[in-house]
Parts: sequence; structure tokens; C-alpha cells
Amino acid sequence: MFQPEWSPGGVLHFVSDRTGWWDLYACPPDGEIVSLVHCESAELGTAQWEFGYSTYIFFG
Repeated sequence: MFQPEWSPGGVLHFVSDRTGWWDLYACPPDGEIVSLVHCESAELGTAQWEFGYSTYIFFG
């Protein structure tokens, strides 16, 4: 799991490889982790030893 970020609405988002692909997830206040990627496979991860990268951003 990497790049944990709080959304403007206060929801924790992060990238995880829990399915074998580095996908984006949200963890709302109820604690149920939700996948935000709705395709078969996506790779939103980068090499963990490379610093300063961001693979997602919040608009608004």
C-alpha cells in the first residue's frame, strides 16, 4: 500500500496491490475498503524507491 491521501471530503485513498495490480482504493468512515478502478486491470503503482511521484490527484 502506498500514496495514502485524504480527499477534500475527508476520505482516505491509497494505492494497493491486493489484487495483483496496483489499483486505487478508498476507505470511507464506515471502514469498508472500496475499489475505485472499474476495469479488468490497471497499474497505478510506481517503484517504491522512487520518491516524489503521484499517481492520482483530487479535483475540485
